[in-house]
Amino acid sequence: MLHLATLTIYLLALLFKLVTHKGIFTGDAAENGEEPEWGKKKAIIVLGLATIVLAYISEKLVGTIEPVGAALAWSHVFIGIIVVFHSGKCCRIRISDCHGLQ
Repeated sequence: MLHLATLTIYLLALLFKLVTHKGIFTGDAAENGEEPEWGKKKAIIVLGLATIVLAYISEKLVGTIEPVGAALAWSHVFIGIIVVFHSGKCCRIRISDCHGLQ
């Protein structure tokens, strides 16, 4: 049921952005004095490569956590909400500590 609510909200947001309030979200970069740093081709290539790397890392994470979760009798919900969430949070905290950021 939650996935239907999420999908509905997403579709309504698309309707808002692309149909009903299109003028708010379109702008001329030259009008604002901004020029894109990357061209469209480079941006698409970088996005594609980032997607591939993220998919690989996600598969490695799932492959690592599944046996541990089975051995400790953790549910998929517990793994998704607690373990995966906090592992990402710990990585961000550790990176901040390494770079002296708050």
